[in-house]
Amino acid sequence: MIKMKKIDYTNSAVNLCNPPELRHLLLELRALKAQENALQTELEWTKPFSDLRAKQEEIANLEKSIREAIDSFGSYQDLDTGDYAIKQKKLSITYVVSRVKDFLRTYADAVIEEVVSKPKLEGLHKGGLISQADLDRCSEYTESFAFIIKTS
Repeated sequence: MIKMKKIDYTNSAVNLCNPPELRHLLLELRALKAQENALQTELEWTKPFSDLRAKQEEIANLEKSIREAIDSFGSYQDLDTGDYAIKQKKLSITYVVSRVKDFLRTYADAVIEEVVSKPKLEGLHKGGLISQADLDRCSEYTESFAFIIKTS
C-alpha cells in the first residue's frame, strides 16, 4: 500500500490550536467512516441500503457538528494520524484597473487588458520595475474559507 504524504495546513488554517474537543469528534468520525465503509462493502452482497443511508446521514450530521466546533474552539490537525478539522482561509488578490491607472501610469497600458493582467503586473514587480507598495496600492484582497475534515 502506498503511503500518502500528510498535508500540513499550518500556514492557511484559521486559529489552528488543536483543541481536544475536536480530537474527540474526529475519532468519532473515523469510527463512523469505518462502519460506513464496512456497510458499503457489505452492500455489494446483501444490499443493506437503508443502513448505509442512515450511517451517511449520521456522518453528515457529525461533520456539521465538527464545522461548528471548529468555529467555536479553533482548527485541529494531527500530522501523525492524518486527522484534520481545519477552517482554511484562502486569500485572492485582484488588481483594480483604476488604481493601476492612477499609481502606475507608465505601465498601465502594458498591463491593462479588459482587466489587469496579474502575471504581467507581477512580472513588473519581479523585474524590480515596481515595488510591493505599488502592488498593494493597486490591489484588493478577498477572503474565503473552506472546511477540511479528514481522518486517516
